[in-house]
Amino acid sequence: MSKSLRRGVAAAAASVLALGSTAVASAVSEPHPGYEEHLFSGSSTSVAAFENWFAGGEFVQPEYETRDLRSLKVNEHETAEAGDTVYKDDQGRFWVKQDAVVK
Repeated sequence: MSKSLRRGVAAAAASVLALGSTAVASAVSEPHPGYEEHLFSGSSTSVAAFENWFAGGEFVQPEYETRDLRSLKVNEHETAEAGDTVYKDDQGRFWVKQDAVVK
């Protein structure tokens, strides 16, 4: 995906959040026992929720989200942008899910 297209997707996600939609901000599923995944909205409150999860806490989807747009350092190799799905594998490692389809 080109950088300009990713920015467009990120801007669209921010617009949806500004309208108060929680559909973009929350998606939880269990793709495989031991795996957990969540959709990153790109807001500062979402960053805080993910950083808590990365530190060993339980992921708690923010009830309200800020209207800013940030990226999220997931691991030493990957950074999530708004609309990316981040998952935790069965070994406790965090990754950006490639070609994610969130229902």
